[in-house]
Amino acid sequence: MWYAKMYFSGEKEFFENDAFGMQGLPSKQLELPFLESLLTFLELDEKEIRQLEDNNCWAEDWQRVMVADDFNPNAVRNVTFYGDVKLGSFDKSIEVSKTFMRRTGVYNATLRNVTIGNNSLVENVGNYINNYVIGSDCYISNICTMETTEGATYGE
Repeated sequence: MWYAKMYFSGEKEFFENDAFGMQGLPSKQLELPFLESLLTFLELDEKEIRQLEDNNCWAEDWQRVMVADDFNPNAVRNVTFYGDVKLGSFDKSIEVSKTFMRRTGVYNATLRNVTIGNNSLVENVGNYINNYVIGSDCYISNICTMETTEGATYGE
């Protein structure tokens, strides 16, 4: 059973959602210009860096961590950053199970060359996530490693 998938085709980005769990045609499909669903990212300011450090976060180079304009550093805790990392805004809750809502953010993870879109929840990554673009409104929890290489394609 699949719930949602995202894929890229040429200059377009597609989101498909099987809200009914029927494993058939998507109940909803959204087509956007490539990566339009992600924000324009800005450098962290000194206050945000201090807040992230207070939240037990560490970066190999804070200048390579970019965030959405309305980024909330309180939604990121116990995270290690390597390479180029981009974080969206985390200001909503996401349904992780029927009638169970959780606040979005990034908790207990190591990220390397990762982009995370708006209002996703990424938590409890045992090893690391490497070279990924994670869209908006995604839920990733209790994994060991997520890694890909340049040129890899999925779902085609």
